[in-house]
Amino acid sequence: MINVNFFDRNINQVHRGFELEAWYTVCQGVKLSGYLSSGSYEFKGTIDRDTFDDDTNQLISSSSENVDGVKVTSVPQFTAGLGVRAKIIQGLSVDANVNYYAGNYLDEIDFDSDIQTINVGTVNDFSLTDIGLTYDFELAGQQLTFRGNVYNVFDAVRTQRTDVFGFIFTNGRTFNASMKYRF
Repeated sequence: MINVNFFDRNINQVHRGFELEAWYTVCQGVKLSGYLSSGSYEFKGTIDRDTFDDDTNQLISSSSENVDGVKVTSVPQFTAGLGVRAKIIQGLSVDANVNYYAGNYLDEIDFDSDIQTINVGTVNDFSLTDIGLTYDFELAGQQLTFRGNVYNVFDAVRTQRTDVFGFIFTNGRTFNASMKYRF
């Protein structure tokens, strides 16, 4: 079995689209936020590939493939999110965000193939929900902020994307906490 290494040249991507981000204060202490991003991310032109023996660095083959119009596989073509932040008491707020991802194209999972020249489908669209808590306070005359987050609250493990090595999944539920000291 020969271990190979690919060297790709002349990779050009064209990204077109728009983004919109908005905030709205519903009432004192409650803010809504949202975003929308839609795009067309495509390869353009011809990719040149040299394949080398990974052990000897000897050139095994060279090829060129037209990839005009093939969608970029590592990024969703559409994302949207909606969030809310509510102030509970002085210095304490909670927030929640829902993020939606769509139009993420599959990478052709084939170790023996050349450059991907067609789109082979998309991963299923999915959404993830995050929540957080922020507490600003003073201790011994110093300004501190505690922040806690739960990402992917519903532990929804989804196929996020693919690459030549297989499927890449979203993280399950994760937590983090931080303390910020302002001086």
